[in-house]
Amino acid sequence: MPKAGDIFASFNQRLEAFVAFQLTPRESGGSWPVLTLDWSGPALPTKSEINAMRPAEFTYPTLLKRPAPYQHVVAWSGAMPRSYQHVGWREPMILDAPRMFSRWPDGTAIVHQRAWDAHDSKMMQAYLACQQEPDQTVLLQGEEWAVTRSAKRVDSQALSIAESFEVFDQLPMLEFIRITQSHDGLFRWLRTRSLITRMQISGQKDPVLDLRGTHLRNLELDVAGLKDVRLNSSLEHLTITGTCDPSLVISCECNGRNLIVNATDPTLTWEGLPELGGLELWEVDGFDPDLVVARFPELTALAVAGRICRTSTLLPLGRLSRLQFLSLTEVFPEQAEFPSPACWPQLTLLRLHSVPDAIAKAVKKSFKSLAPDELDLDVRRPRKPEWLAANMDNPFRDWEGRSGISTSQAKKAATLYRNARSSALDRATQLAGQPAALTETLTQIATNYIDGFNAMDRRAQIIETVEREEILDALATVIGAVESVRQTQLGADVVPLDRRPILVSVEALREF
Repeated sequence: MPKAGDIFASFNQRLEAFVAFQLTPRESGGSWPVLTLDWSGPALPTKSEINAMRPAEFTYPTLLKRPAPYQHVVAWSGAMPRSYQHVGWREPMILDAPRMFSRWPDGTAIVHQRAWDAHDSKMMQAYLACQQEPDQTVLLQGEEWAVTRSAKRVDSQALSIAESFEVFDQLPMLEFIRITQSHDGLFRWLRTRSLITRMQISGQKDPVLDLRGTHLRNLELDVAGLKDVRLNSSLEHLTITGTCDPSLVISCECNGRNLIVNATDPTLTWEGLPELGGLELWEVDGFDPDLVVARFPELTALAVAGRICRTSTLLPLGRLSRLQFLSLTEVFPEQAEFPSPACWPQLTLLRLHSVPDAIAKAVKKSFKSLAPDELDLDVRRPRKPEWLAANMDNPFRDWEGRSGISTSQAKKAATLYRNARSSALDRATQLAGQPAALTETLTQIATNYIDGFNAMDRRAQIIETVEREEILDALATVIGAVESVRQTQLGADVVPLDRRPILVSVEALREF
């Protein structure tokens, strides 16, 4: 049983070294505050190295804006990663410190500190000075926008009117760039700006995108039109959007082992990254476990969040022997089978939300002996076959079981949606060739739909930001289904409906 003062070591792939942590006195809520120590090495520490360890001190800027130097302490109540190796014990080096609730530390803070230390000293001093006293001097001015010297982000509008990219060297805090078109020479300039770590890219004309030598950590990339993407070695998160060319190859120096890829296309039509470390598939209605295993056999983390995601079986996932984290949400295999605990000797977190009842029961039974000390087991909202049959077309299925929303309220939301969809499709069949009349009818249907949610919210105030977006997205789905009916009847080139009267009516009426 772990105790305060225990020292553990874990191997960090980016550092290619072990790093060390100490458990500090446990909090009343049961979470372990974990302190990052100032040691790293190619092998587990010796006794003398353990005796020399001290709390690591960090100075790189964070969102918390803590005074530097500060210590890295996170509090986590889940199971300790099985990759942690106990190497010794000492009296706790700290008894109290500011704590962040986060996952167990893995040495990433040391990676980020070393990257910060490698920056040009003048660049760091300018960043810190501007952070303390933001400079609002306008550098570039557009019709409805301005770039000041304390700006942290710029986009294609600013890049397009600047005389040269070197103009932006006057922005010491610039860390994020969003481009929607090609800019000659931009990526060469990026290699000189080590503080720019986030980027959103779309609209590229050249099929080759070479980011090697840049300092990006987070990248959202629209891959439309791209055939060759070469990533920088420091990238940590890649979000893929857009339609992939079948010949697209994505590569990086480490073959992806230090990278997490987020995608909404489960077909994974692109090639590359054979040693990918983490894969997250969002809002998918199907995925192929055999394909995932064949493409990325070295995965340590896999998350699949579906929209009633169908698959044949989950058993192939058992071949991912290095998995430490597995999360499946709204995934429904045809076979009620699940890999055994022996398949994943390093698994620390297993999260199953809204999965078949039979699988939920089997997993609770087979993994019970590992929880909570070796495995953080989180199984919620098991679904019976009747639920699946009733919710195939229900965008509010996730409301059932959500905090603050009752079962009857979730059912009411589903009824409002189904009534709106049924009425809209019925009228679309009758009025497909009469756009003005159809728009008027859809406006009334949308009014009834929004009225229903207004009434629900007046009684119980259940609609927050997330619920509001879900309500509006569901209405957009209804209108999209109407357009599909019109295209079937009138041809794919039919002029789309003017949605503005519908949207204006909705905005004027909704109270949430």
